[in-house]
Amino acid sequence: MRRSFRSLLLMLAVTLGLAALASAESQDADSRRDPVAPAAAASSPTQAPTGSPTQAPAGSPTEAPAGDAPAPAIAEMLKSMLEKGLLSQDEYEDIYRRQASYEAKELVQSSLPSWIRGWTFRGDLRLRLERQDWRSGIITPTKPLTPGSQNVDIVNNTAIDRRDRARMRFRVGAEKELLEGLEVGVRVATSQATTYGQETGALYANFSTPLVSDPRSTNVTLGDYFAPKAIFLDLAFLRWAPSFAPGLLLTGGKILNPFRSNNFPDLVVWDPDVTPEGTAAEYHLDLLPEYLWSDSRAGYFFVNEVGAVNVNQTVVPFVPDLPTLDEKDPYMYAAQQEFTALPLPWLRLGGRASYYDVRNINTKYAAAAMDLGNTGNAISQNPLYFLLPGSPFFSNGRSSGKMQELAVDAYFSWTQLGDRWQVTPFVQWSSLLNAHTQNQTFSLGATLGDAELLKVTVMWSKVDANGTISLFTDSDLFDGQTNAKGWYVAVERRLTRGVRVRAAYMDSKIAQPACSSGYAAAVNQPLAYCNSGAFTASPTGAAQYLQTSRDRYRVQLDMMVDF
Repeated sequence: MRRSFRSLLLMLAVTLGLAALASAESQDADSRRDPVAPAAAASSPTQAPTGSPTQAPAGSPTEAPAGDAPAPAIAEMLKSMLEKGLLSQDEYEDIYRRQASYEAKELVQSSLPSWIRGWTFRGDLRLRLERQDWRSGIITPTKPLTPGSQNVDIVNNTAIDRRDRARMRFRVGAEKELLEGLEVGVRVATSQATTYGQETGALYANFSTPLVSDPRSTNVTLGDYFAPKAIFLDLAFLRWAPSFAPGLLLTGGKILNPFRSNNFPDLVVWDPDVTPEGTAAEYHLDLLPEYLWSDSRAGYFFVNEVGAVNVNQTVVPFVPDLPTLDEKDPYMYAAQQEFTALPLPWLRLGGRASYYDVRNINTKYAAAAMDLGNTGNAISQNPLYFLLPGSPFFSNGRSSGKMQELAVDAYFSWTQLGDRWQVTPFVQWSSLLNAHTQNQTFSLGATLGDAELLKVTVMWSKVDANGTISLFTDSDLFDGQTNAKGWYVAVERRLTRGVRVRAAYMDSKIAQPACSSGYAAAVNQPLAYCNSGAFTASPTGAAQYLQTSRDRYRVQLDMMVDF
Protein backbone atom coordinates (compact mmCIF):
# COMPACT_ATOMS: atom_id res chain seq x y z
CA MET A 1 0.00 0.00 0.00
CA ARG A 2 2.98 2.34 0.62
CA ARG A 3 4.15 1.74 -2.95
CA SER A 4 0.61 2.41 -4.13
CA PHE A 5 0.54 5.71 -2.23
CA ARG A 6 3.88 6.77 -3.79
CA SER A 7 2.44 5.96 -7.21
CA LEU A 8 -0.57 8.12 -6.48
CA LEU A 9 1.71 10.98 -5.44
CA LEU A 10 3.65 10.59 -8.70
CA MET A 11 0.37 10.74 -10.65
CA LEU A 12 -0.54 13.96 -8.81
CA ALA A 13 2.85 15.51 -9.60
CA VAL A 14 2.49 14.70 -13.30
CA THR A 15 -1.04 16.13 -13.33
CA LEU A 16 0.12 19.33 -11.64
CA GLY A 17 2.91 19.67 -14.21
CA LEU A 18 0.46 19.33 -17.08
CA ALA A 19 -1.87 21.86 -15.45
CA ALA A 20 1.01 24.33 -15.02
CA LEU A 21 1.99 23.87 -18.68
CA ALA A 22 -1.62 24.45 -19.74
CA SER A 23 -1.70 27.55 -17.56
CA ALA A 24 1.43 28.94 -19.20
CA GLU A 25 0.06 28.30 -22.69
CA SER A 26 -3.26 29.91 -21.70
CA GLN A 27 -1.49 33.01 -20.37
CA ASP A 28 0.61 33.23 -23.51
CA ALA A 29 -2.54 33.04 -25.61
CA ASP A 30 -4.20 35.70 -23.48
CA SER A 31 -1.27 38.06 -24.00
CA ARG A 32 -1.84 37.86 -27.77
CA ARG A 33 -5.49 38.84 -27.35
CA ASP A 34 -6.75 42.39 -27.12
CA PRO A 35 -6.22 43.09 -23.39
CA VAL A 36 -9.39 45.21 -23.24
CA ALA A 37 -11.71 42.50 -24.62
CA PRO A 38 -13.78 40.82 -21.89
CA ALA A 39 -13.45 37.09 -21.30
CA ALA A 40 -17.00 36.49 -22.53
CA ALA A 41 -16.21 38.12 -25.87
CA ALA A 42 -12.97 36.16 -26.20
CA SER A 43 -14.86 32.90 -25.77
CA SER A 44 -17.79 33.82 -28.04
CA PRO A 45 -18.11 32.45 -31.58
CA THR A 46 -15.78 34.00 -34.16
CA GLN A 47 -18.58 34.52 -36.66
CA ALA A 48 -20.77 37.60 -36.28
CA PRO A 49 -24.54 37.32 -36.69
CA THR A 50 -25.72 36.87 -40.25
CA GLY A 51 -25.54 40.13 -42.18
CA SER A 52 -23.22 41.82 -39.64
CA PRO A 53 -19.80 43.11 -40.71
CA THR A 54 -16.77 41.77 -38.95
CA GLN A 55 -15.48 45.35 -38.44
CA ALA A 56 -17.00 48.81 -38.17
CA PRO A 57 -17.77 50.52 -41.49
CA ALA A 58 -14.82 51.94 -43.42
CA GLY A 59 -14.10 55.59 -42.96
CA SER A 60 -14.66 55.64 -39.19
CA PRO A 61 -12.33 57.92 -37.22
CA THR A 62 -10.46 54.91 -35.90
CA GLU A 63 -10.44 51.23 -36.65
CA ALA A 64 -13.26 49.31 -34.92
CA PRO A 65 -12.18 46.93 -32.17
CA ALA A 66 -11.04 43.55 -33.42
CA GLY A 67 -13.27 40.52 -32.94
CA ASP A 68 -17.03 40.18 -33.15
CA ALA A 69 -19.13 43.13 -34.27
CA PRO A 70 -22.64 44.21 -33.37
CA ALA A 71 -25.50 44.46 -35.86
CA PRO A 72 -24.88 46.99 -38.68
CA ALA A 73 -27.49 49.49 -37.43
CA ILE A 74 -25.99 49.59 -33.94
CA ALA A 75 -22.43 49.74 -35.28
CA GLU A 76 -23.38 52.71 -37.49
CA MET A 77 -25.10 54.46 -34.58
CA LEU A 78 -22.05 54.05 -32.34
CA LYS A 79 -19.80 55.35 -35.12
CA SER A 80 -22.02 58.42 -35.53
CA MET A 81 -22.00 59.11 -31.78
CA LEU A 82 -18.21 58.88 -31.78
CA GLU A 83 -17.87 61.30 -34.72
CA LYS A 84 -20.18 63.83 -33.03
CA GLY A 85 -18.21 63.67 -29.80
CA LEU A 86 -21.01 62.07 -27.78
CA LEU A 87 -18.72 59.15 -26.95
CA SER A 88 -15.03 59.11 -26.17
CA GLN A 89 -12.81 56.59 -27.94
CA ASP A 90 -12.65 54.40 -24.81
CA GLU A 91 -16.44 54.55 -24.32
CA TYR A 92 -16.99 53.71 -27.99
CA GLU A 93 -14.74 50.63 -27.81
CA ASP A 94 -16.24 49.44 -24.54
CA ILE A 95 -19.88 49.71 -25.72
CA TYR A 96 -18.97 48.21 -29.10
CA ARG A 97 -17.44 45.09 -27.54
CA ARG A 98 -20.16 44.63 -24.93
CA GLN A 99 -22.90 44.87 -27.53
CA ALA A 100 -21.06 42.42 -29.79
CA SER A 101 -20.63 39.99 -26.89
CA TYR A 102 -24.32 40.29 -25.98
CA GLU A 103 -25.45 39.61 -29.53
CA ALA A 104 -23.08 36.63 -29.82
CA LYS A 105 -24.53 35.11 -26.66
CA GLU A 106 -28.07 35.68 -27.91
CA LEU A 107 -27.14 33.93 -31.15
CA VAL A 108 -25.85 30.92 -29.22
CA GLN A 109 -28.98 30.85 -27.05
CA SER A 110 -31.29 30.98 -30.06
CA SER A 111 -29.52 27.99 -31.59
CA LEU A 112 -30.14 25.82 -28.50
CA PRO A 113 -33.22 23.59 -28.08
CA SER A 114 -36.05 25.47 -26.38
CA TRP A 115 -35.99 23.26 -23.27
CA ILE A 116 -32.37 24.17 -22.46
CA ARG A 117 -32.50 27.91 -23.11
CA GLY A 118 -32.11 30.12 -20.08
CA TRP A 119 -30.36 27.50 -17.93
CA THR A 120 -27.06 28.41 -16.27
CA PHE A 121 -24.84 25.36 -15.79
CA ARG A 122 -21.90 24.94 -13.44
CA GLY A 123 -20.05 22.09 -11.79
CA ASP A 124 -16.82 20.89 -10.23
CA LEU A 125 -14.54 17.88 -10.04
CA ARG A 126 -12.21 17.05 -7.16
CA LEU A 127 -9.54 14.36 -7.24
CA ARG A 128 -8.11 13.39 -3.84
CA LEU A 129 -5.30 11.27 -2.49
CA GLU A 130 -5.77 10.46 1.20
CA ARG A 131 -3.96 8.68 3.99
CA GLN A 132 -5.52 7.85 7.36
CA ASP A 133 -3.48 6.55 10.28
CA TRP A 134 -5.29 5.47 13.46
CA ARG A 135 -2.98 3.47 15.68
CA SER A 136 -0.49 0.63 15.65
CA GLY A 137 0.94 -1.81 18.12
CA ILE A 138 0.16 -5.13 19.75
CA ILE A 139 -3.28 -6.54 19.00
CA THR A 140 -5.19 -7.16 22.23
CA PRO A 141 -8.87 -7.49 23.19
CA THR A 142 -8.81 -3.86 24.37
CA LYS A 143 -7.03 -2.70 21.21
CA PRO A 144 -8.61 -4.66 18.38
CA LEU A 145 -8.14 -3.88 14.73
CA THR A 146 -10.63 -1.59 13.05
CA PRO A 147 -12.21 -2.53 9.72
CA GLY A 148 -9.84 -1.73 6.90
CA SER A 149 -6.66 -2.39 8.88
CA GLN A 150 -3.60 -3.11 6.77
CA ASN A 151 -0.09 -4.52 7.10
CA VAL A 152 -1.06 -7.18 9.62
CA ASP A 153 1.88 -9.16 11.01
CA ILE A 154 0.32 -12.44 12.21
CA VAL A 155 3.59 -13.87 13.53
CA ASN A 156 4.38 -10.91 15.80
CA ASN A 157 0.73 -10.07 16.51
CA THR A 158 1.13 -6.44 15.38
CA ALA A 159 -0.54 -4.27 12.81
CA ILE A 160 -0.53 -0.79 11.35
CA ASP A 161 -3.96 0.76 11.12
CA ARG A 162 -3.28 2.77 7.98
CA ARG A 163 -5.46 3.35 4.97
CA ASP A 164 -4.38 4.81 1.62
CA ARG A 165 -7.01 5.58 -0.96
CA ALA A 166 -7.90 7.75 -3.95
CA ARG A 167 -11.25 9.54 -3.90
CA MET A 168 -13.29 11.60 -6.31
CA ARG A 169 -16.16 14.08 -6.12
CA PHE A 170 -18.14 15.20 -9.16
CA ARG A 171 -21.05 17.63 -9.11
CA VAL A 172 -22.94 19.38 -11.89
CA GLY A 173 -26.01 21.57 -11.57
CA ALA A 174 -28.11 24.19 -13.29
CA GLU A 175 -30.45 27.06 -12.43
CA LYS A 176 -33.11 28.83 -14.45
CA GLU A 177 -35.28 31.88 -13.84
CA LEU A 178 -38.89 30.90 -14.47
CA LEU A 179 -40.41 34.28 -13.65
CA GLU A 180 -38.97 37.47 -12.27
CA GLY A 181 -37.69 36.54 -8.82
CA LEU A 182 -38.58 32.84 -9.14
CA GLU A 183 -35.81 30.33 -9.87
CA VAL A 184 -35.56 26.57 -10.08
CA GLY A 185 -32.32 24.70 -9.42
CA VAL A 186 -31.03 21.16 -9.57
CA ARG A 187 -27.71 19.43 -8.96
CA VAL A 188 -26.47 15.85 -9.08
CA ALA A 189 -23.40 14.54 -7.26
CA THR A 190 -21.46 11.38 -6.59
CA SER A 191 -21.90 9.53 -3.30
CA GLN A 192 -21.70 6.01 -1.95
CA ALA A 193 -23.51 3.83 0.55
CA THR A 194 -22.91 4.06 4.28
CA THR A 195 -24.46 2.91 7.54
CA TYR A 196 -25.32 5.13 10.49
CA GLY A 197 -25.52 3.40 13.83
CA GLN A 198 -23.33 0.41 13.00
CA GLU A 199 -24.16 -1.44 16.19
CA THR A 200 -23.80 -5.19 16.34
CA GLY A 201 -25.05 -7.96 18.55
CA ALA A 202 -28.43 -9.68 18.80
CA LEU A 203 -30.00 -6.82 20.74
CA TYR A 204 -28.68 -3.83 18.81
CA ALA A 205 -28.34 -4.98 15.19
CA ASN A 206 -31.80 -3.72 14.27
CA PHE A 207 -30.81 -0.15 15.07
CA SER A 208 -28.40 0.16 12.15
CA THR A 209 -29.61 2.49 9.43
CA PRO A 210 -28.28 1.49 5.98
CA LEU A 211 -28.25 4.40 3.52
CA VAL A 212 -27.73 4.19 -0.24
CA SER A 213 -25.75 7.45 -0.11
CA ASP A 214 -23.80 9.30 2.57
CA PRO A 215 -25.59 12.45 3.80
CA ARG A 216 -22.25 13.93 4.86
CA SER A 217 -20.10 13.14 1.84
CA THR A 218 -20.18 13.36 -1.95
CA ASN A 219 -16.85 11.52 -2.17
CA VAL A 220 -16.56 8.09 -3.76
CA THR A 221 -13.56 5.81 -3.29
CA LEU A 222 -11.88 4.68 -6.48
CA GLY A 223 -11.57 0.94 -6.91
CA ASP A 224 -14.13 -1.88 -6.92
CA TYR A 225 -12.55 -3.29 -10.08
CA PHE A 226 -13.36 -0.11 -12.09
CA ALA A 227 -17.08 -0.28 -11.29
CA PRO A 228 -19.13 2.81 -12.29
CA LYS A 229 -19.73 5.34 -9.53
CA ALA A 230 -23.23 6.25 -8.39
CA ILE A 231 -24.83 9.64 -9.06
CA PHE A 232 -27.58 10.99 -6.79
CA LEU A 233 -29.88 13.99 -6.73
CA ASP A 234 -28.04 16.42 -4.48
CA LEU A 235 -30.19 19.55 -4.93
CA ALA A 236 -33.68 20.24 -6.26
CA PHE A 237 -35.28 23.49 -5.15
CA LEU A 238 -37.46 26.49 -5.89
CA ARG A 239 -36.18 29.89 -4.78
CA TRP A 240 -38.40 32.97 -4.65
CA ALA A 241 -37.44 36.57 -3.98
CA PRO A 242 -40.85 38.33 -3.92
CA SER A 243 -40.81 41.85 -5.36
CA PHE A 244 -43.22 43.11 -2.68
CA ALA A 245 -40.75 42.19 0.11
CA PRO A 246 -37.24 43.39 -0.77
CA GLY A 247 -34.59 41.42 1.10
CA LEU A 248 -36.76 38.33 1.59
CA LEU A 249 -35.72 34.99 0.05
CA LEU A 250 -37.79 31.80 0.34
CA THR A 251 -36.43 28.37 -0.63
CA GLY A 252 -38.01 24.92 -0.60
CA GLY A 253 -37.00 21.39 -1.59
CA LYS A 254 -33.57 19.83 -1.20
CA ILE A 255 -31.62 23.02 -0.71
CA LEU A 256 -28.19 24.49 -0.11
CA ASN A 257 -27.64 24.87 3.62
CA PRO A 258 -28.54 28.50 4.47
CA PHE A 259 -27.15 28.14 8.02
CA ARG A 260 -23.62 27.23 7.02
CA SER A 261 -21.15 30.02 6.32
CA ASN A 262 -17.77 29.95 4.60
CA ASN A 263 -16.09 30.62 7.94
CA PHE A 264 -13.94 27.60 8.55
CA PRO A 265 -15.03 26.55 12.09
CA ASP A 266 -18.50 25.83 10.75
CA LEU A 267 -17.08 22.41 9.84
CA VAL A 268 -17.60 21.43 13.46
CA VAL A 269 -21.36 22.02 13.21
CA TRP A 270 -22.08 21.33 9.52
CA ASP A 271 -20.43 19.16 6.91
CA PRO A 272 -20.34 21.22 3.68
CA ASP A 273 -21.96 18.34 1.77
CA VAL A 274 -25.13 18.30 3.90
CA THR A 275 -28.08 19.60 1.84
CA PRO A 276 -31.14 19.91 4.12
CA GLU A 277 -34.62 18.96 2.94
CA GLY A 278 -37.51 21.25 3.75
CA THR A 279 -38.08 25.01 3.67
CA ALA A 280 -36.04 28.06 4.65
CA ALA A 281 -36.55 31.81 4.79
CA GLU A 282 -33.82 34.45 4.72
CA TYR A 283 -34.19 38.19 5.26
CA HIS A 284 -31.46 40.76 4.53
CA LEU A 285 -31.73 44.21 6.10
CA ASP A 286 -29.36 47.14 5.58
CA LEU A 287 -29.19 48.87 8.96
CA LEU A 288 -26.56 51.37 7.77
CA PRO A 289 -26.19 50.91 3.99
CA GLU A 290 -22.67 49.79 3.07
CA TYR A 291 -21.61 49.86 6.74
CA LEU A 292 -23.85 47.56 8.79
CA TRP A 293 -26.40 44.92 7.80
CA SER A 294 -28.15 41.90 9.27
CA ASP A 295 -29.24 38.54 7.89
CA SER A 296 -31.98 36.55 9.62
CA ARG A 297 -32.68 32.92 8.74
CA ALA A 298 -35.22 30.31 9.76
CA GLY A 299 -35.84 26.77 8.56
CA TYR A 300 -37.91 23.64 9.00
CA PHE A 301 -36.34 20.37 7.81
CA PHE A 302 -37.49 16.76 7.53
CA VAL A 303 -34.78 14.60 9.14
CA ASN A 304 -36.42 11.20 8.62
CA GLU A 305 -39.77 9.60 7.83
CA VAL A 306 -41.19 6.49 9.49
CA GLY A 307 -43.49 4.76 7.06
CA ALA A 308 -44.86 1.96 9.23
CA VAL A 309 -44.62 0.37 12.65
CA ASN A 310 -44.62 -3.35 13.27
CA VAL A 311 -46.47 -4.36 16.42
CA ASN A 312 -45.99 -7.73 18.09
CA GLN A 313 -49.59 -8.68 18.85
CA THR A 314 -48.67 -11.91 20.64
CA VAL A 315 -47.59 -9.94 23.69
CA VAL A 316 -50.03 -8.17 25.98
CA PRO A 317 -49.82 -5.26 26.27
CA PHE A 318 -48.88 -4.95 22.60
CA VAL A 319 -45.20 -4.09 22.11
CA PRO A 320 -43.82 -2.49 18.92
CA ASP A 321 -41.00 -4.45 17.33
CA LEU A 322 -37.54 -2.91 17.40
CA PRO A 323 -36.28 -0.54 16.26
CA THR A 324 -39.34 1.58 15.35
CA LEU A 325 -41.39 2.47 18.41
CA ASP A 326 -44.05 4.75 16.93
CA GLU A 327 -45.11 6.67 13.85
CA LYS A 328 -43.38 9.94 14.73
CA ASP A 329 -41.03 11.47 12.16
CA PRO A 330 -37.86 13.25 13.38
CA TYR A 331 -37.66 16.86 12.22
CA MET A 332 -35.54 19.95 12.84
CA TYR A 333 -36.31 23.63 13.05
CA ALA A 334 -33.55 26.20 13.09
CA ALA A 335 -33.02 29.95 13.53
CA GLN A 336 -30.00 32.15 12.97
CA GLN A 337 -29.17 35.83 13.35
CA GLU A 338 -26.08 37.30 11.71
CA PHE A 339 -24.62 40.82 11.79
CA THR A 340 -21.91 42.11 9.46
CA ALA A 341 -20.11 45.45 9.68
CA LEU A 342 -17.72 47.25 7.32
CA PRO A 343 -16.45 50.18 9.42
CA LEU A 344 -13.45 50.65 7.12
CA PRO A 345 -12.91 49.61 3.49
CA TRP A 346 -10.25 47.14 4.65
CA LEU A 347 -11.93 45.83 7.84
CA ARG A 348 -14.91 43.48 7.92
CA LEU A 349 -16.51 42.20 11.15
CA GLY A 350 -19.07 39.42 11.47
CA GLY A 351 -20.88 37.41 14.12
CA ARG A 352 -23.73 34.87 14.28
CA ALA A 353 -25.87 33.03 16.79
CA SER A 354 -27.55 29.81 15.63
CA TYR A 355 -30.12 27.59 17.30
CA TYR A 356 -31.04 24.05 16.18
CA ASP A 357 -33.82 21.91 17.64
CA VAL A 358 -34.40 18.28 16.61
CA ARG A 359 -37.69 16.73 17.76
CA ASN A 360 -39.44 13.33 17.60
CA ILE A 361 -36.14 11.50 17.90
CA ASN A 362 -36.67 7.75 17.55
CA THR A 363 -34.39 4.82 18.33
CA LYS A 364 -32.68 4.73 14.91
CA TYR A 365 -31.76 8.42 15.13
CA ALA A 366 -30.52 7.98 18.70
CA ALA A 367 -28.43 4.94 17.78
CA ALA A 368 -26.85 6.76 14.83
CA ALA A 369 -26.06 9.86 16.94
CA MET A 370 -24.48 7.73 19.68
CA ASP A 371 -22.50 5.73 17.13
CA LEU A 372 -20.90 8.99 15.94
CA GLY A 373 -20.00 10.22 19.43
CA ASN A 374 -22.98 11.74 21.25
CA THR A 375 -23.70 10.11 24.60
CA GLY A 376 -27.09 9.01 25.90
CA ASN A 377 -27.76 12.22 27.82
CA ALA A 378 -27.38 14.30 24.64
CA ILE A 379 -30.99 13.32 23.88
CA SER A 380 -33.73 14.32 26.28
CA GLN A 381 -36.18 11.44 26.76
CA ASN A 382 -33.79 9.17 24.89
CA PRO A 383 -35.97 6.42 23.38
CA LEU A 384 -33.17 3.86 23.72
CA TYR A 385 -33.71 3.91 27.49
CA PHE A 386 -36.97 2.05 27.01
CA LEU A 387 -34.81 -1.07 27.37
CA LEU A 388 -34.39 -0.29 31.05
CA PRO A 389 -36.75 -2.01 33.51
CA GLY A 390 -39.43 0.37 34.62
CA SER A 391 -38.82 2.85 31.78
CA PRO A 392 -42.05 4.46 30.51
CA PHE A 393 -40.84 3.93 26.94
CA PHE A 394 -41.08 0.18 27.42
CA SER A 395 -44.83 0.36 27.93
CA ASN A 396 -45.96 3.24 25.72
CA GLY A 397 -43.40 3.14 22.93
CA ARG A 398 -43.35 6.90 22.47
CA SER A 399 -40.36 8.33 20.57
CA SER A 400 -40.34 11.90 21.81
CA GLY A 401 -36.59 12.52 22.20
CA LYS A 402 -35.13 15.94 21.39
CA MET A 403 -31.76 17.66 20.96
CA GLN A 404 -31.15 21.40 21.22
CA GLU A 405 -27.94 23.08 20.08
CA LEU A 406 -26.68 26.65 20.37
CA ALA A 407 -23.70 27.82 18.28
CA VAL A 408 -22.02 31.24 18.33
CA ASP A 409 -19.18 32.33 16.04
CA ALA A 410 -17.36 35.55 15.13
CA TYR A 411 -14.57 36.73 12.84
CA PHE A 412 -12.89 39.79 11.39
CA SER A 413 -11.13 40.15 8.05
CA TRP A 414 -8.25 42.60 7.57
CA THR A 415 -7.36 43.45 3.94
CA GLN A 416 -5.45 46.73 4.18
CA LEU A 417 -2.55 45.22 2.19
CA GLY A 418 -4.88 43.68 -0.40
CA ASP A 419 -6.71 40.38 -0.74
CA ARG A 420 -3.49 38.45 -1.28
CA TRP A 421 -2.32 39.38 2.22
CA GLN A 422 -5.64 39.29 4.08
CA VAL A 423 -5.87 37.95 7.63
CA THR A 424 -9.12 36.46 8.97
CA PRO A 425 -9.10 35.18 12.57
CA PHE A 426 -12.21 33.27 13.70
CA VAL A 427 -13.68 31.66 16.82
CA GLN A 428 -16.70 29.42 17.46
CA TRP A 429 -18.45 27.89 20.47
CA SER A 430 -21.32 25.39 20.50
CA SER A 431 -23.14 23.17 22.98
CA LEU A 432 -26.02 20.71 23.22
CA LEU A 433 -28.17 22.53 25.76
CA ASN A 434 -30.00 19.47 27.03
CA ALA A 435 -26.80 17.46 27.68
CA HIS A 436 -25.51 17.36 31.26
CA THR A 437 -21.94 16.23 30.62
CA GLN A 438 -19.21 16.79 27.99
CA ASN A 439 -21.25 19.49 26.27
CA GLN A 440 -18.78 22.15 25.10
CA THR A 441 -17.11 22.76 21.75
CA PHE A 442 -14.51 25.44 21.11
CA SER A 443 -12.66 26.26 17.88
CA LEU A 444 -10.05 28.95 17.24
CA GLY A 445 -7.98 29.71 14.16
CA ALA A 446 -7.26 31.96 11.19
CA THR A 447 -7.16 32.06 7.42
CA LEU A 448 -4.19 33.87 5.89
CA GLY A 449 -3.69 35.05 2.32
CA ASP A 450 -5.63 34.30 -0.82
CA ALA A 451 -5.74 31.32 -3.19
CA GLU A 452 -4.41 33.49 -6.03
CA LEU A 453 -1.05 33.48 -4.24
CA LEU A 454 -1.34 31.10 -1.27
CA LYS A 455 -4.16 30.56 1.21
CA VAL A 456 -3.28 29.05 4.59
CA THR A 457 -5.85 27.88 7.17
CA VAL A 458 -4.96 26.86 10.72
CA MET A 459 -7.51 25.73 13.32
CA TRP A 460 -7.43 24.09 16.72
CA SER A 461 -10.70 22.57 17.93
CA LYS A 462 -11.95 20.65 20.94
CA VAL A 463 -15.28 18.91 20.34
CA ASP A 464 -16.75 17.29 23.43
CA ALA A 465 -18.94 14.24 22.95
CA ASN A 466 -22.03 16.45 23.29
CA GLY A 467 -20.57 19.66 21.92
CA THR A 468 -22.53 19.42 18.67
CA ILE A 469 -25.00 17.13 16.89
CA SER A 470 -22.75 14.31 15.72
CA LEU A 471 -24.91 13.42 12.70
CA PHE A 472 -24.03 16.66 10.89
CA THR A 473 -20.41 17.41 11.86
CA ASP A 474 -17.81 17.25 9.09
CA SER A 475 -17.06 13.68 7.99
CA ASP A 476 -13.31 14.32 7.51
CA LEU A 477 -12.48 16.48 10.51
CA PHE A 478 -11.75 14.13 13.46
CA ASP A 479 -12.93 11.20 11.28
CA GLY A 480 -16.49 12.51 11.53
CA GLN A 481 -16.70 11.90 15.29
CA THR A 482 -17.27 14.01 18.37
CA ASN A 483 -15.27 13.61 21.62
CA ALA A 484 -12.04 14.59 19.85
CA LYS A 485 -9.59 17.46 19.78
CA GLY A 486 -6.76 18.45 17.53
CA TRP A 487 -5.38 20.55 14.68
CA TYR A 488 -6.36 21.23 11.10
CA VAL A 489 -3.85 22.86 8.70
CA ALA A 490 -4.45 23.44 4.98
CA VAL A 491 -2.74 25.31 2.14
CA GLU A 492 -4.43 26.14 -1.16
CA ARG A 493 -3.33 27.77 -4.42
CA ARG A 494 -5.02 28.57 -7.72
CA LEU A 495 -3.01 27.28 -10.67
CA THR A 496 -5.10 28.83 -13.42
CA ARG A 497 -8.66 29.87 -14.03
CA GLY A 498 -10.90 27.14 -12.55
CA VAL A 499 -8.04 24.92 -11.29
CA ARG A 500 -6.88 24.82 -7.66
CA VAL A 501 -4.72 22.51 -5.55
CA ARG A 502 -4.93 21.99 -1.79
CA ALA A 503 -3.09 20.01 0.85
CA ALA A 504 -4.60 19.39 4.31
CA TYR A 505 -3.31 17.77 7.49
CA MET A 506 -5.48 16.76 10.48
CA ASP A 507 -4.14 15.51 13.81
CA SER A 508 -6.50 14.48 16.61
CA LYS A 509 -7.00 12.39 19.72
CA ILE A 510 -9.66 11.77 22.34
CA ALA A 511 -11.01 14.89 24.06
CA GLN A 512 -12.24 13.27 27.28
CA PRO A 513 -11.93 9.71 28.61
CA ALA A 514 -15.05 7.61 28.94
CA CYS A 515 -17.00 8.07 32.12
CA SER A 516 -16.94 5.25 34.65
CA SER A 517 -19.74 2.90 35.58
CA GLY A 518 -19.47 4.32 39.10
CA TYR A 519 -20.44 7.80 37.90
CA ALA A 520 -23.35 6.42 35.88
CA ALA A 521 -24.56 4.46 38.89
CA ALA A 522 -24.26 7.55 41.10
CA VAL A 523 -26.70 9.43 38.88
CA ASN A 524 -28.90 6.33 38.53
CA GLN A 525 -28.36 6.06 34.78
CA PRO A 526 -26.99 3.38 32.42
CA LEU A 527 -23.35 3.58 31.37
CA ALA A 528 -24.43 4.79 27.90
CA TYR A 529 -25.69 7.94 29.66
CA CYS A 530 -22.17 9.43 29.50
CA ASN A 531 -20.17 6.91 27.44
CA SER A 532 -20.92 6.63 23.72
CA GLY A 533 -18.96 3.39 23.48
CA ALA A 534 -21.05 1.62 26.12
CA PHE A 535 -24.17 1.37 24.01
CA THR A 536 -22.99 -1.35 21.66
CA ALA A 537 -21.74 -4.88 21.85
CA SER A 538 -18.67 -3.92 19.78
CA PRO A 539 -16.79 -0.60 19.58
CA THR A 540 -18.41 2.11 17.50
CA GLY A 541 -16.46 4.61 15.44
CA ALA A 542 -16.48 7.06 18.32
CA ALA A 543 -15.47 4.40 20.82
CA GLN A 544 -12.30 3.71 18.84
CA TYR A 545 -10.96 7.03 20.07
CA LEU A 546 -11.29 5.70 23.61
CA GLN A 547 -8.94 2.81 22.87
CA THR A 548 -5.83 4.78 22.03
CA SER A 549 -3.87 7.60 23.62
CA ARG A 550 -1.72 8.43 20.60
CA ASP A 551 -2.75 10.84 17.87
CA ARG A 552 -4.61 9.91 14.73
CA TYR A 553 -3.77 11.80 11.58
CA ARG A 554 -5.20 12.29 8.11
CA VAL A 555 -3.47 13.76 5.04
CA GLN A 556 -5.34 14.92 1.93
CA LEU A 557 -4.01 16.15 -1.43
CA ASP A 558 -6.68 17.66 -3.67
CA MET A 559 -6.90 18.92 -7.22
CA MET A 560 -10.13 20.87 -7.83
CA VAL A 561 -11.55 21.96 -11.17
CA ASP A 562 -14.51 24.36 -11.39
CA PHE A 563 -16.39 24.67 -14.67
